[in-house]
Amino acid sequence: MIKTKSIFEPAEASDGKRILITYAWPKNLERTNIDSWIKELGHPWELVENWPKIRMTWDNFAKHYLEILEKPRIKLLLNDLLEQNQKSDITLLGISRIENKCHRSILKKYLENLIPD
Repeated sequence: MIKTKSIFEPAEASDGKRILITYAWPKNLERTNIDSWIKELGHPWELVENWPKIRMTWDNFAKHYLEILEKPRIKLLLNDLLEQNQKSDITLLGISRIENKCHRSILKKYLENLIPD
């Protein structure tokens, strides 16, 4: 199972492997309760900079992030995530406290679409 959480939510045993997917390590975040960090799956700074200032809609943000996920080097990382998910649950961690306005929700849906039925 693929789950998502904000890094500000407490860790739980049911999280499985906790994977931080941000382009930079969050300030004041200790490296406990995080099993791995895949900064390449974070969104580029220009998306962050443009999104909250209404220069980019959420739909455009999602479109640009999905384009990033289509890059060959990113596809390799996604395949690794899917392999990890076959062994245990994974939880994708992002900074935003708002689930449906965070790239982790886009990544979760993208990965779920890659899982064969």
